Amino acid sequence: MDLNDIRARIDETDRELVRLFCQRTELVEQVAAYKKSHNLQVFQKEREDAVLEKVSALAPAEMKNAVSSLFTFLMDVSKSRQLDAIRNVTEPVVNVSQPELPSPLRVGLQGVSGCYAHIAAETAFSTPQITFLDTYDAVFSAVESDAIDVGVLPIENAIAGSVHAVYNAMLRHDFLIIKAVTLKINHCLCARPGVALTDISEVHSHEQALRQCSCFLSEKGCTSIEESNTAVAAELVARSSTPVGVICSRRCADEYGLVVLADNIADDLNNSTRFICIAKPTYAQTRGDTVSVAVTALNEPGALMRLLTKFSIRGVNLLKIESRPAGSNFNVVFYIDFAGDVGTVAIQNLLEDLCETLPSFRMLGGYPTLES
Repeated sequence: MDLNDIRARIDETDRELVRLFCQRTELVEQVAAYKKSHNLQVFQKEREDAVLEKVSALAPAEMKNAVSSLFTFLMDVSKSRQLDAIRNVTEPVVNVSQPELPSPLRVGLQGVSGCYAHIAAETAFSTPQITFLDTYDAVFSAVESDAIDVGVLPIENAIAGSVHAVYNAMLRHDFLIIKAVTLKINHCLCARPGVALTDISEVHSHEQALRQCSCFLSEKGCTSIEESNTAVAAELVARSSTPVGVICSRRCADEYGLVVLADNIADDLNNSTRFICIAKPTYAQTRGDTVSVAVTALNEPGALMRLLTKFSIRGVNLLKIESRPAGSNFNVVFYIDFAGDVGTVAIQNLLEDLCETLPSFRMLGGYPTLES
């Protein structure tokens, strides 16, 4: 048998697999109708375990794991279709409406005047009343205590990646994301008037900014000194009596009377940072283009694949996955951002699926994303 003959038989087998898959799906939908009429739960672990044991026993030893994985996927598809078929769309998983924000709006952020979060806050909201706080945790706490209406926090940079301190704080606080802002970042090396670039051997800034400009700093032979915020670093450099530099924005340099010695010094000139705007969870979800959730997956083979299946079978595009350990049993919390409008039936069905079939589910927000 030559290669063409083998491929012809594969094509024939594939056609039969598709036919059988469609036949199985029709039977699954009948099961869904039965479960709905008899008020039964879609997910029945005992039945699933029995099916996997049965089909694995039919396979040769070297194929048992592969067959188990295949049928796990088939049953995950089946469960999702059943949930979509029997869900009452008049009862949304989350309520959706446009939140009415107070005016004037009290906005809190970590840092001091002129920092990038300050620019993001003024991009996201018209004439906000800004409160500057010392830490990311303090921003979350201020939202929870009603000291501020909205908190603005950096969550991800295109070069340096996730802001881990913010993700860690998410585990400890109750909040809702109502908006996101993606801000173009132009890092500049700045110093006090009279200080030359060749005078500088020490550069201060936030650790993310230092990482984003690592090639420039290495080339110049500068030592990096981490500060809590780019604007905090600029304020420190403005008061310093020694020839030190700071990585910050032009606005920040102007605010603290510094001069720009080098412009656009990031390793990648397409540098941007995404900020989230958080409020108390009493706000309704906002219709927009992004949805964020936090879910727990078990520490077992295939758990992540099964989670991702829920998105892929509905054609939902994942934007980001960030994982964090969840306790001493080494289960994992996944923070997931995905494209979609939380007010649509398709996304409501997906949320129901996540809520019904995972060990834990937490809605973090449906919201619009602004580009600066």
